[in-house]
Amino acid sequence: MTASTGLFKSSVISDATGNGGIITNNAVIDNAAANLFPHVPESERTAGQTRYRKAHIKKLSGTLTEAKFMADRLSTAGDYMQITRGGYDDTQETADDIGWEDTNITWTSGTRKVTMAATHPELAVGTLVLFTTSAGAFRGLATVASYIDTQNFTISTMIRGSDPANTDHARTFWIGSGDLHTALTGGVSTTIVADYEAASGVYVGMYVALVDWDVLDGDGLPLIEYCLVTAVSWASEEATITVSSAIVSNHAVKTQGIVEGTEGETFDLDGLTLIIKVNGGDSQTITFAADGQTAAEVVATINATLVGATAAVYDTDKVSIETDDYYAENSIQVVSDSTADTELGLDNSVHYGTTGTVVAGVLELGTVAADHSTPVKSSALGTFTDNITDYDLGATYDTFTVTFSSATEFTVAGASSGTIGSGVITSAFAVAHWGSYYFAIPTSCWGGTWASADTVTFTTYPSARGIWFKEVVPALTDAYSGNQATFTLDGES
Repeated sequence: MTASTGLFKSSVISDATGNGGIITNNAVIDNAAANLFPHVPESERTAGQTRYRKAHIKKLSGTLTEAKFMADRLSTAGDYMQITRGGYDDTQETADDIGWEDTNITWTSGTRKVTMAATHPELAVGTLVLFTTSAGAFRGLATVASYIDTQNFTISTMIRGSDPANTDHARTFWIGSGDLHTALTGGVSTTIVADYEAASGVYVGMYVALVDWDVLDGDGLPLIEYCLVTAVSWASEEATITVSSAIVSNHAVKTQGIVEGTEGETFDLDGLTLIIKVNGGDSQTITFAADGQTAAEVVATINATLVGATAAVYDTDKVSIETDDYYAENSIQVVSDSTADTELGLDNSVHYGTTGTVVAGVLELGTVAADHSTPVKSSALGTFTDNITDYDLGATYDTFTVTFSSATEFTVAGASSGTIGSGVITSAFAVAHWGSYYFAIPTSCWGGTWASADTVTFTTYPSARGIWFKEVVPALTDAYSGNQATFTLDGES
């Protein structure tokens, strides 16, 4: 993907129902702490907390089609994230209601109207809707084009698949990501088993991406393989996902950092020490007080002191020590200043875990580009040819009205932006915004004879897609310093 993109904040950032709204020019800073979500205090970790934030993927230049957004690295703490697509100006009030299913819709093809069997919460324009047959097979994926009432809405042309049919199921949904539970064999495996933090986030008809952090390209980016979900079942929080064709490549599971001893039977350790660093942190010293110890006794002594890693007996009579957490950021090292390392056969290398493969739910965003609606004129004799120019960098979500004060002069005002400028039909109209322009109206748009109070109205759309992020902190979650989760945007240019 060669397009230039960025992630930008919404107009309101809070924990109230008005949280969200339209895009701003304030960027979400990459790899910065508490830049979108706040720190989680002890009170929230104890009681549990669900928090929403909306940001906007924006194309700054170039071409971006078949855009896909996903969580490619899971949270390193006890919380978890899910994502869904937002509209241009929707707020938490509607995002909080995403996640329902209607099992018997009626489809009106002429108006592209979906009538639901039951009443459901208000839908924001741009919300993704997944349609499946009554038998559970994928039908199509679309976005809400207009909300009519609690039982009726219209949809866009299909992002993928075919138009819905009567008795189909419709659902709005949050997308999750999990860790691969069982290694996959390229050319053979058609089933993915993954561990999630909640039994949701994967549905028939969506794509999952196998994001393999053990296979990196020259830029340090992981191998990504996309798979279409044809069936999914849950056993607690473990998902068994059937995909449409065999996995192409081998994919491994995450591992912990582990050091394994090579010596067995009993150990003479009286007065000897192990000095251990977990995740590159401070040295932790374990002192032994007896000879003739079994592997189980050695393990018990280590575990009584060591924090962040756990010792275990392996191969009947040997000792291993592994980090409590997974992923490549975690490591274990028996420091060379130790005096018990030789007796136990523990080497002094740094042993890292591996991140393995993340099974990431894919949020499909389609083509991302600035756009505008068909202009509507109110004039007896004036004509308007739609030659309006859209600008990726400067476009915002607003409805603008051009109002004439004479046969040649006009002012332009947005419902949200207010008056942005005035012009004449003999000169191109363009007003600077965010380092570019809101839009441009060239002279070729105007024809006929215009009069005072005549108007032209149109809506502009930013070169962006709203994304809702939901952070769930389960009750009694442990503290974790430096917690982070990462997301990636993929697409065609």
